[in-house]
Amino acid sequence: MKQGVKRLLKNIVGLFLILVGIVFGFLPILQGWVFIILGLSMIEHPWKHAAHQWLARKSRFYRLASAMYFRTKRRMARRKQ
Repeated sequence: MKQGVKRLLKNIVGLFLILVGIVFGFLPILQGWVFIILGLSMIEHPWKHAAHQWLARKSRFYRLASAMYFRTKRRMARRKQ
């Protein structure tokens, strides 16, 4: 039960961040893409992989950021061992 609630909360927060990113994409206050990337990283949905592939094709910055994320994730896993 706890895992289901945790997954639901992560999805709600992720969708909220995506919506905030879309709004800030039209307003000159903050950069919207930051919130969209954070939101996509939080959600757990079957179409998440397709969204990541689409962003990787469209954005060079996203490719660099995702490569940096996976490098850091590998380093942290090695340190835990």
